[in-house]
Amino acid sequence: MDMEEQALLTSQVAKSLEIWTIISSYNIALVLLLLGSILHFARGFFLDSRRYFKFNVSRDNWGIMLNLLKDFSLFGSFGISMLLINPDMFGDAKFPLPFPQLVLFSLG
Repeated sequence: MDMEEQALLTSQVAKSLEIWTIISSYNIALVLLLLGSILHFARGFFLDSRRYFKFNVSRDNWGIMLNLLKDFSLFGSFGISMLLINPDMFGDAKFPLPFPQLVLFSLG
């Protein structure tokens, strides 16, 4: 292998890793958005399940953990979507990617 072939191979591997990182970040943001949405819409169910706890401390901890998980998942999804809002990031990608800014617009 000469130097030109090795440089070409290295650039192809670097581009593939860049695309993999973008797609993985996009998928993580969508999963966090779905988790936050499910926790938001199922809030009544989770709050009604607090009646099965015997101690007030466990009831309070359940409510706090529910709110923290919901808020951090929605904020994390929004933060990742702000990293993915650059339209040039997907300009040279040769694969179908449906709605790259879906996460950002869903939170707006």
